[in-house]
Amino acid sequence: MQSFPTLYDNEVAIVRAEFSTGIVLDENFKQAIHEYQKVYTIFENLDAATSAAERMIQENTNIECTLLGRENSLIRYITPGGE
Repeated sequence: MQSFPTLYDNEVAIVRAEFSTGIVLDENFKQAIHEYQKVYTIFENLDAATSAAERMIQENTNIECTLLGRENSLIRYITPGGE
């Protein structure tokens, strides 16, 4: 699986997972089982990342998103039922 990316300034990374199992998903919403799969998506700031995560969950209610800051620090979880 992809290593955690280097984030700059206010950038935020999203990692997706199946809500029912917690299995990490790649950017194509496939289970991440290979090193080459891209599991992190980088956004300019928290607002952009939050909007993207909420859209993903609206489109697929079995997705949860974790928003991460620099050094892989947890910012927030967004799940189908809210945070």
